[in-house]
Amino acid sequence: MAASLGRGEIVSKLLQKGADPDVHDGTDRSPLEYATMTGDIKSMGHIIQCKTNGNDILNDELLDESLHVAARNLDVAAIRMLLEHKFRTDLPGPIHSGGRTALGEACRMGDATVDSSQLKKALALLCKATADLKVRTHGESIVLLALNNTSPIRMTAALLASCPAIRDGLNESFNLFSKNSYRYSLTAYVRHFQCAERRAQRSLDLSKRCCTREACDAPELERLLRTYGCQDRFWDADAGASQPTAYCNPPLVIVNAIKEGEAERRAQAHKDQIQRELDAAAEAERKKEDDRLKRRQEERAAERRAVEERAAAEVNAIEQRARAESMAQRRLAEAEASRAEAERRREDTEYNIRKARKREEQDEKERREREGNRRAEATLRERKNIQIDQKRKESNLRKETLREEKKMLEERRRLADSMGGMFREAQYAGVNKISAGRVLGEIEDA
Repeated sequence: MAASLGRGEIVSKLLQKGADPDVHDGTDRSPLEYATMTGDIKSMGHIIQCKTNGNDILNDELLDESLHVAARNLDVAAIRMLLEHKFRTDLPGPIHSGGRTALGEACRMGDATVDSSQLKKALALLCKATADLKVRTHGESIVLLALNNTSPIRMTAALLASCPAIRDGLNESFNLFSKNSYRYSLTAYVRHFQCAERRAQRSLDLSKRCCTREACDAPELERLLRTYGCQDRFWDADAGASQPTAYCNPPLVIVNAIKEGEAERRAQAHKDQIQRELDAAAEAERKKEDDRLKRRQEERAAERRAVEERAAAEVNAIEQRARAESMAQRRLAEAEASRAEAERRREDTEYNIRKARKREEQDEKERREREGNRRAEATLRERKNIQIDQKRKESNLRKETLREEKKMLEERRRLADSMGGMFREAQYAGVNKISAGRVLGEIEDA
């Protein structure tokens, strides 16, 4: 706890009281690692002095990753102190550093955005103290680890600038990246795996820019590596002479395989040419024989066609005669049918005429009957009208006669009344009725 808080005095007192400097906590970190994390040089000195008292070799150096922590933090003072006390730079950090060495941890996990001089000093110290710069971690060299840093351009530039031995080995086989059977140099690796463009749209032609994205680090990394003499190399180790399209600068064994393959292809091409010529000659002979057979077949076919044409002509003539006879019979039948139809139509016409005449006679008869009935009705109406008129006249006459008779009666009544008066007067005068009657003319003489 005191080491992680940078409390050097407390650390010194605890060590003097017998605190164990090699103790590890639940995360397998030692007090020296915590002191290195905080950059507390005093605490680091106290712990190292206690650990190495009377013994030049740290007894737990395989488990202590203090140098890896200092490298990750790019802490130049901490790195120098640990190197001065014989901390080995070639040991992997199995617990917290992914199996990488201290230099590999600095290249992969270090913050490359720190001050450039600090970055280069830290890398230079680690490179100088590292005996084997060809060591690979999970198939990746020191330079490949730097290329995979979060700031690959700054980290790779600082590494190459501060480590001449690494610059000189850029084209060595330990810097090749392997994936399956494919082998990539550092520039080819950057183009294939560091380009921001999708693989299907990036250019694999190493003479051209990999993509058009402005934010892509790959072109700058390629330029940086080529500046230090890195070559473009790419091939398939298992393909032999059948290399991918974009292969370049393969090893001698691949070059020889390609040359042998080309020689074999030329020999095979020559053999194929000879075979093609033989096949062409055989094909020409076969074609001649086919032509002869074809001519014979055509002649036979012509003979068959002639026979078939004659037979077809005869069959056609027979069919034409049959069609003519059939046509004549059909026409005869049609003529007979037409005649029968005409006769039937004539009979129908005559029947219709007779029927029409009968209908006309019946209509005339009915018309005459209607006319006779009309005349009889008219005569009857006329007679009735005459009778009515006669009756009306007779009635009028009777009425007139009755009126006349009535008038006569009235006159006679008046006369009678008058005569009655006269009789009475005559009686008064002494004239009898008979004499009065004779005078009036009502009584004739006997």
